[in-house]
Amino acid sequence: MEGSSLLSLTLVYLAAGVISVPIVQRLGLGSVLGYLIAGAIIGPFALHLVGDQTDVMRFAEFGIVIMLFLIGLEVRPSILWGMRKAFFGLGAFLAGVVLAADSEFRHELEGDIEPFRGLLLGLFFISIGASMNLGLLISKPVALLALVAGLIVVKMAVIYVVARTFHVERRAAALTATALAQGGEFAFVLLGIASASGIVTADISALATSAVAISMALTPLMLIAYKRWCSGDLAKSPEPGNDAFDNHPDVIVAGFGRFGQIAARLLIVNRFKISTLDASAEQVDLVRRFGSRVYYGDATRLDLLRAAGAADAKVLIVAIDDRDQAEKLVEIAIRYFPNLKVLARAYDRRHAYRLLDKGAHVVERETFEAGLTLGAEALKTLGFKADQATRAARLFRTHDENMFRALAQDWGDEERYIVATKETSERMNELLAADIQTILRESDSDQA
Repeated sequence: MEGSSLLSLTLVYLAAGVISVPIVQRLGLGSVLGYLIAGAIIGPFALHLVGDQTDVMRFAEFGIVIMLFLIGLEVRPSILWGMRKAFFGLGAFLAGVVLAADSEFRHELEGDIEPFRGLLLGLFFISIGASMNLGLLISKPVALLALVAGLIVVKMAVIYVVARTFHVERRAAALTATALAQGGEFAFVLLGIASASGIVTADISALATSAVAISMALTPLMLIAYKRWCSGDLAKSPEPGNDAFDNHPDVIVAGFGRFGQIAARLLIVNRFKISTLDASAEQVDLVRRFGSRVYYGDATRLDLLRAAGAADAKVLIVAIDDRDQAEKLVEIAIRYFPNLKVLARAYDRRHAYRLLDKGAHVVERETFEAGLTLGAEALKTLGFKADQATRAARLFRTHDENMFRALAQDWGDEERYIVATKETSERMNELLAADIQTILRESDSDQA
């Protein structure tokens, strides 16, 4: 495909998208369906504005490369290595992974590419639409529709079962299964290779390719149907609303579960203005029923964080359940909003160290204070006076914080951390026991 031909094809694709997408969006059908329809109309099986099937597939391959690159940008190398998937034959995917590795350039690169992301994804979906063989709807309608239905039903069932196995909320699992029911972009790559290698015939490849493309076109319609008919309450689910946040908040609370609610209530009763975000639609629905003002959205999205008032706020409280997301939010906040003091909730000691490594100013382990309070109550039950139990708990907190700081330099090395923990724990326990005995003697002498 020559350069001038590629340029003219690109212009045709873009013009089709510019015309069709606003129309389908006006109808409430979503931009992806608009791109697919535009591609089908200009493709070789309709108006024939983009050459023959060979030209279309070449452009589709370009679109697939771009899609793989964008997916690669979203995957961290540590996650990829943990999954042990066979992704290593896909050059564009690996390029995205390497460029967006866990480095200081990750968010800068994402920011540079963001303006072009929609354009590149649009070209991908238009090329997929153009590759659909509409003639198969006439020549083999039963086989094609059966293949589409089978693909969607089986994939929805598998995704729903997997999501529920990992304790995803029922409604979220159903929505995820519906949203991901279509065939993936990898299918076009695999079918092209299989056809070229003679593993499958050209007719079967064309049928399967069309089935995957049609499943992509049906997905927006399935989502609309799911929201309107299959789950009426989902249509009322909260949506991110940039104009709904408090203007110039003092504090942003990300995560409004058990931990975030306590911190937020303390701030509210002391008349501070807060913006609250939670990524769980069910949680937002629940707390709104009790009169809390919470907004639905993923706080790790830079645009949503800005809309919530991060540029004006003084404090960000990170109370997200997901540990990886919490670390990502801390990293984003420190990088883009230096005005914020970041206070983060940690799952355990190691998570606390990781949050501090990302730049969090203050880290609080989520169960530490509750366990300490309960321990103090147990001391009183066992004969300690109230002031003795309170002072013992205060001493324990001080010693534990000292131990936490002392082990900070070793936490990244598993063996060193274990050895240092044992040594430090023994020493701290001896000092703590001595201090508590001093408290008891002083208390007894005061009583005397």
